[in-house]
Amino acid sequence: MLFLLGLAAGVQAEERVESPVLLTPVPAAGIQLYVPAQPEWIMGTSPRSDAVAVIMSTPVNYYPPTAIEITYHPRWLIPEDEPLLQVAVGTLNSVREKLGVKGDSEPGLRAVSYGSLEGYEEQLSVVSEEKGYQLHSFWAYALRPPCHGAHHDR
Repeated sequence: MLFLLGLAAGVQAEERVESPVLLTPVPAAGIQLYVPAQPEWIMGTSPRSDAVAVIMSTPVNYYPPTAIEITYHPRWLIPEDEPLLQVAVGTLNSVREKLGVKGDSEPGLRAVSYGSLEGYEEQLSVVSEEKGYQLHSFWAYALRPPCHGAHHDR
């Protein structure tokens, strides 16, 4: 299971243009990721109880500031009879709780797919230290192992 959590300021371009990317191995997490080549992202890892999170962020003076946390859980198996929506809602509600966001994820979720990833995403507005942020929360299930790469061209 792959879980992506991104935080970005609420700016949208008129037309989306795919940026050049670099295939970046992250041995500590057991995955490779396609990471935008410009700007050069700051990357690190952080251990979790049952996985390693990859934490990426844009440079300090880059606008809009963006941070992404990717956690790959290779041993988490979802029973075939459990709907993916139910798993996504549970996971995203845990994120909401940690962020102090009220309400349930399910009403705002939409089904999405990015390459070999299928999942659900939602947009949240969060206030931290008196600043407002738009949070893009994405839960995904990899249809094939992510060591072949994960791509997110937003």
